[in-house]
Amino acid sequence: MPRSELPKEFPNYGAEYEQYPIDTARFRRVLTLAAERQAGENRNRATLRNRVAMHRSFLTYAATVVQVQMDDAGKVRVNRVDTL
Repeated sequence: MPRSELPKEFPNYGAEYEQYPIDTARFRRVLTLAAERQAGENRNRATLRNRVAMHRSFLTYAATVVQVQMDDAGKVRVNRVDTL
């Protein structure tokens, strides 16, 4: 798609990556928020595990935390998914 046809509401769409470098402070903030929200959920639950995925798209920083639990038979259960 030629640049002239790119959506105007996303000024960084198709721009050179160096023009919009990753803001590590914003990544850290979204990770901190995700950790704070999950901290209260994990008390006294030794079998719970959290997995975190982080992503940047159109200058937005997001994190998804998936809370999983494994039973004695090795079956995994997804208890909660939070996206910030």
